Amino acid sequence: MKLFAASFLFLLMLLSCKKEDASSKANAVVIAFHAEKCMCCWGWDVKIGNDTIRIDDPIMADSVGFEIKSPIPVLIELGKKEEPCSSYPIGIDFYEVISIEEVN
Repeated sequence: MKLFAASFLFLLMLLSCKKEDASSKANAVVIAFHAEKCMCCWGWDVKIGNDTIRIDDPIMADSVGFEIKSPIPVLIELGKKEEPCSSYPIGIDFYEVISIEEVN
């Protein structure tokens, strides 16, 4: 009986451990927030691979806030391009955010 109880407790401990899988790793980094109110200015700069994009979705305020003191690793799923701003001097396009999660 003691062996069964010990085995059961060990199994529960293994199942309760948080598992790191590929879906919980960061695929982007939030590097800045711009509060300027002009065409293609307002929003968060997000570096994904070698590309930098801008996001102005309110979900960003809820997940990473407005003060970006150091890069914030995130797991982000993007939607379609919202505003093609690459023809403006800033050169960064805006994208829709489907989901975002800060990764520690």
